Amino acid sequence: MKKILYSLIAILAMVMSSCSNDDIEVIKTGGVTVNVNTQGVYNEFGISDDISKRIRDDKEGIKVFSFLYDENGNLLTQKESLQFDYNTASFTYNGLAQGNYTLLIVETLVDGSTGESSFWKFENTEKLSEVKVAQLNNQVVFPYVLGVSTEQFSIEGKEQMLSFTPKGIGSMIQFYTFDFAKSDFIDVGFGTDDIIK
Repeated sequence: MKKILYSLIAILAMVMSSCSNDDIEVIKTGGVTVNVNTQGVYNEFGISDDISKRIRDDKEGIKVFSFLYDENGNLLTQKESLQFDYNTASFTYNGLAQGNYTLLIVETLVDGSTGESSFWKFENTEKLSEVKVAQLNNQVVFPYVLGVSTEQFSIEGKEQMLSFTPKGIGSMIQFYTFDFAKSDFIDVGFGTDDIIK
């Protein structure tokens, strides 16, 4: 019995002597829940009833993309939500270290079966300063609106909740002219308020 007791004391002494007095770095983390209003951008264009009809049979859906960037503009992670109604899209990011972050939210209509857009694609998403949305298709049969919202926020070791309503930054349109050959005009011009990119 004494041998076992001496062995336990020796092991305890070794464990205690191996401890150091080094400072332990405590990294505070927190999380953020992001809620996105999916109807607002379509209200802005006056087409929310049309969109409601298009998504009702699941042939098309509303897709919301959430890109999370660190304070240097580097992509940390991205999440997506595909839905067939105007319910709020929600994303949760947990375990974020203290610091500053930027969220980029993008919303558009997509094919309901594939979840992919036939009209837009994202490029250079790894850096916030280089993100682009490129047009894929010139044949437009409906106003495929693109809604975007960005928000900078800080993590200070607690849970946060952010709400977004993406704003329209553009829509593709297609127009036709009929009987133009019978017109007295030589040229037709079409312009926009801003430069198209």
